[in-house]
Amino acid sequence: MTDKLAKPNQGSVEYHGKCASASLEIVDEAKKRLAGHEILARRLYELIEKQASARKIAVRKIVVLPAWSHEYEERTGIVIDAEIEGSTDQRFSLWDTVCEQIYKLQKSLPKKESRFLSEDISFVVSRG
Repeated sequence: MTDKLAKPNQGSVEYHGKCASASLEIVDEAKKRLAGHEILARRLYELIEKQASARKIAVRKIVVLPAWSHEYEERTGIVIDAEIEGSTDQRFSLWDTVCEQIYKLQKSLPKKESRFLSEDISFVVSRG
């Protein structure tokens, strides 16, 4: 895995933390939105990979993108997309368990991090 990755039409992205098997791509705008929350982001990447590994689901890549609101001008959110090799059932299973773990993590975090996690981060699982 390289430290710098490129994605067409989205600018350069930078590697943040270690992902054991999946490549990690962070779009520039999402990187700005993650500023100050890098440790939390690293914990989320590790959580995704741990839960996928426990279910024997291969994560091809994790992509962090800016979330764009269609109803207001808020531009603080991000989407973490875990692209997997697996069935629809595996996709749902991973999404469900990661969301459950995120909820548990949220309860243990300081208020600022907890709010960022609950209000500004969305998690999706797609099939690659």
